[in-house]
Amino acid sequence: MISIPGLSFFSAALIKTEISDISRFKNFNSLCSYAGLAPRVHQSANTTRNGPLSKNRCKNLQWILIETAIHFIHAMPEIAKKHERIKNRKGYNTAKVATARDMLKAVYHVLKEHRPFFIKKNNFIRTHAAPALSRV
Repeated sequence: MISIPGLSFFSAALIKTEISDISRFKNFNSLCSYAGLAPRVHQSANTTRNGPLSKNRCKNLQWILIETAIHFIHAMPEIAKKHERIKNRKGYNTAKVATARDMLKAVYHVLKEHRPFFIKKNNFIRTHAAPALSRV
């Protein structure tokens, strides 16, 4: 997990400790909900309202992902563009949480596939999690 930009030894160890076994999550959405990065959703008939982040969460995991999100933004230009777009539309904190969700998606794929985040081909750095991050 150290290969993910923005993660140091401490943050990677904390994330790994809080997640423990990645196979207990059937998909990314359940991990996102466990980490507290999924908003509350209130639905009735044709009306959908998104609320604040859930209070039922793993506090340390949410904290470390939000704190390291800024380093993830600086290291990856495509994430920086997305962050800037969301920041202009919804505000800085909402954009930071969305970036933390992107970082968690990269962590999920690194742990699930047992591969490093970066691979170098023809002097271009390509991520293994690029297909997952492009659909976010």
